[in-house]
Amino acid sequence: MRWPIPRNRRKTGTTELDSIVLEKIKAKKVLVLDSSTFIHEVGLMSEDATALKHYLFNQKTKLVVPQVVIEEYERNLKNRADGKVQSVLANLEWLSLFFGSINGWTPPKDDEIKARAKALAHGEAYDAVVLNESPALLQRAKERANAELPPSHKKDSLSDCRLWEQCLELLSKHDVIFVSKDQDFCGHKKPMQLHPKLKAEADGVQEGGCLTFHANMNSLLKVLQRDEIPRLDAKKVFPFIYESVADEVSEIQEKYGCQPEMSGTVEQKFFSTSQYEIVEVRLTVKDCWRNDENDDTFEFNLSGSCQYHLADGELCNLLMSTIGVNKFLPTGKLEGVLNIAFIKASAYGGGAGPIKPDSVSLDNPAADSN
Repeated sequence: MRWPIPRNRRKTGTTELDSIVLEKIKAKKVLVLDSSTFIHEVGLMSEDATALKHYLFNQKTKLVVPQVVIEEYERNLKNRADGKVQSVLANLEWLSLFFGSINGWTPPKDDEIKARAKALAHGEAYDAVVLNESPALLQRAKERANAELPPSHKKDSLSDCRLWEQCLELLSKHDVIFVSKDQDFCGHKKPMQLHPKLKAEADGVQEGGCLTFHANMNSLLKVLQRDEIPRLDAKKVFPFIYESVADEVSEIQEKYGCQPEMSGTVEQKFFSTSQYEIVEVRLTVKDCWRNDENDDTFEFNLSGSCQYHLADGELCNLLMSTIGVNKFLPTGKLEGVLNIAFIKASAYGGGAGPIKPDSVSLDNPAADSN
């Protein structure tokens, strides 16, 4: 096995990546996913994909997609979609035999599958920047593969070498966050760490940025579960809640002559949405209400969810599940006096609604509620 000394990298700048493309990358930090990770995420359609949008927004990071990833992924996704279509058709044929006949299904056209695969491979939903290779970069990758340098030290892997050379180019101007599920990028018996020779190369990019390595998406997204999305202040939640349920509040006040203290507890759980600047917040709210004339005390409780705009911190679109009011008896026990349950009706009549991916929790399980 041949291990030549890695050549010195340029001190500043680069002439090998398209200068126009580099100008589009305004962010200091860029995220690069290797081909296997990108494919595993199915074009960033997995459960973690919606959380990734929030990561990019909160970390002020730009997703970049190297040419080699696009080539591998577009081909892989097209083949996978074709296989799913054939599987659906086979299952429908079985059901038609089982029932005698069933309603038909029209599969997407081949051109539609190709177009969708291309859009996903280019990371269009993430406003990604596509990086095209220069001839010089491709030549360096070939030399690396021929010399059996990592990540081509275990098996011939020109595609991995192309990807690594692209990371080194990006390092001349950016901090690079690199996610790879491929063990060819990792050290011996250390599957969660970057290969030491690759790390030395990255560290040797003079006057450049730093490279952070993650072996999987869970490791990357832990920062969201730690502290990146600010918790909601209860003082902000209560006015929003009471304004959103003004009719119900007026009914309670009129019936029991009590007023909210707006000093209770707010349990909050954050979930991803398809929009990078918006998270879903599932709320469980409790507050004390008092009637000063007769010293009656009530416990107001509400459960539901709302949207939280990360850019401006605004809350909107409260969807309620339940509203309840309990009265404190002289014995200290609670007596339920009002309970309203809200049933979310289908907006699709008698037919089945569209199937959508589940939201992903963005919470740190150990975080305290406000």
